[in-house]
Amino acid sequence: MEYLHHGDLAEYVRTNPVGAHTNARALTMQLLRGLDILHKRKICHRDLKPPNVLLVTLDPIRVKITDFGISKQMAGTQLRTRCGTSGYVAPEIMGFIPRPGGDYTNAVDMWALGTILHELFVGVIPFAEQEEEEEEEEEEEDETMVSESAVHVMQVDSYMLHRYCSGLIPFPEELLVQRGVGSEARELVRGLLAPQPERRWGVERALASMWLVGGSGSG
Repeated sequence: MEYLHHGDLAEYVRTNPVGAHTNARALTMQLLRGLDILHKRKICHRDLKPPNVLLVTLDPIRVKITDFGISKQMAGTQLRTRCGTSGYVAPEIMGFIPRPGGDYTNAVDMWALGTILHELFVGVIPFAEQEEEEEEEEEEEDETMVSESAVHVMQVDSYMLHRYCSGLIPFPEELLVQRGVGSEARELVRGLLAPQPERRWGVERALASMWLVGGSGSG
């Protein structure tokens, strides 16, 4: 078994948020190409998340998708099992989107990728419960620390996600805007996180996005 000593993408995002944002395009391209191979072979990963993306090299950054323990061959069968990791599970698996026959498609991998991309840009997953630092008496002393860590991922805000999937609220992209993520990159995030799986961007459309094809800068 190959040993990759640079660790996984989760650790990279946590310890090097600037690098994660800067390398978001390269990382997204590589993950899309990996999913392209899987999906063309009728394989759904079903647990795509930063801990399952290992870093091969840092400069240039290169990654590999790993842990296919709950992956499944889709040919001649249906995907019905509720599985995956909280925060990266598509709404159709969670029951927020009706599933005719109870099955779903490899569009669940695209939702997970959109979640990862959002995390690369802002350090947290979308639809996460958030809390603000409340130690006002230390505000002046810890101003820099608070500005960098004021948002903490607690768990998925199921109510917020359900309202989004029901069309009651638009996709929450305030954090993306605040972090300077451009309109073309935000369009890709929204496309990957479309609640209806049939409207969610697949690999080919994502690879053809303006941000990946003709954009400039990290976001």
